[in-house]
Amino acid sequence: EMGWRAYYDLRSDFSSDDDLDKLFALSRETISNVYETSFGFVFYRVDEAPVAPDFENPDTIETIRSYLSRFERGRIEDYLIKKANSFRSSITDGRSFSEAASERELELYETDYFPINYGNAFFLKRPSVKGNGDSSLLQDAAFSEHFFAQLFGINEGETSEQIVLGESIAVFTLLDARSVDPDETSYLLDYYPYIYRQYLDQDLSDYIFSSDEFEDDFSRVFSEMFLNQ
Repeated sequence: EMGWRAYYDLRSDFSSDDDLDKLFALSRETISNVYETSFGFVFYRVDEAPVAPDFENPDTIETIRSYLSRFERGRIEDYLIKKANSFRSSITDGRSFSEAASERELELYETDYFPINYGNAFFLKRPSVKGNGDSSLLQDAAFSEHFFAQLFGINEGETSEQIVLGESIAVFTLLDARSVDPDETSYLLDYYPYIYRQYLDQDLSDYIFSSDEFEDDFSRVFSEMFLNQ
């Protein structure tokens, strides 16, 4: 007794879509052919005729959303990119970025000022959403070359291309740009050499200790040189 099963629930069991289509085409109280599945040979008795999903039911929509998120993420991304391109096309001389967003009931977020900080160097400010906005939106931004190339390549009032950031597709417009106060970066003249040396030492250490030629003989050598005297 399997209960009600969706088409996609059984898809991984069948080696042929044609066999699964034939099964779901059966009427009530009929016996299926014998099918070879991933767990052996089976046949089914259909207790109820197949029914179409109710797309007005929130549970059905959530099931579809969950399925797409797990198995069809490319389709979601393609859909969102298409929506982002449509949004960008709607921004014209007579319609601003904010007006186009309002027409589509899209929520706008604003970032704080930040420099090009690829890789999230801890001594530079990171991209972040201002105020109480969704802080997760820009968590992948620091590792996207496309993000920095787009945002630091547009002029005030211009709109960026769509940018894939984790599970989101973002479009940006430049409100304002500013030069950094020299007092805010003067410490880097002294601090950067220290940071550079620290990273260099770490790279050298990682190279040595990860080498196939490295052999840890410290305990044996220490014992021979000091404990046996």
